[in-house]
Amino acid sequence: MKNTLFVALSTLILLCLSACEKDKIIDPPPPPPTNRIDYLLVDEWNAQLLIYGKFPDTKGSVTIDNEQLSIKTWSGPLIICDVPYTNAVDYGDIVVHSSDTKSAPRRLYKWTIDVVSKRPHVGLGGTIMEEAVCQVFIRGDAKAVPTHVFTAGYDELFPGWYCKIQCRWNDWLFL
Repeated sequence: MKNTLFVALSTLILLCLSACEKDKIIDPPPPPPTNRIDYLLVDEWNAQLLIYGKFPDTKGSVTIDNEQLSIKTWSGPLIICDVPYTNAVDYGDIVVHSSDTKSAPRRLYKWTIDVVSKRPHVGLGGTIMEEAVCQVFIRGDAKAVPTHVFTAGYDELFPGWYCKIQCRWNDWLFL
């Protein structure tokens, strides 16, 4: 009885499998990409680019508008590269390359702010206008920091692992 039941079930399974067409079998979804950039952060003090995301363990390369960057640190969640202002390209599309794949481009933006200060100096001989002109450059990701990216762990951005803000208002010092 057991043998007959086993033969009947195995025959039924074989008939069902042979009736299935190969093109109707659904393949499992592909695995998530191993090169994924989640966020870009520029440490202007050290002229370094921090690339947060998911990367393979094997070191690859990083480009900014097809120009190779010098890699300082490569790990699964973080890549640190040199990105000084003296490069021909200091902003643009960042792409992480590995042996088997490359990431989707992520844009590193650069904003330039012109600051002009003018003040008159009045003296015995007349008035002289003093003028100071300053340009401020800011580079970074235009998108918000994702919740899974922990940027405060980079100690060069916050020496001593803390950030202190001071302001004076009516001779009161707030720390």
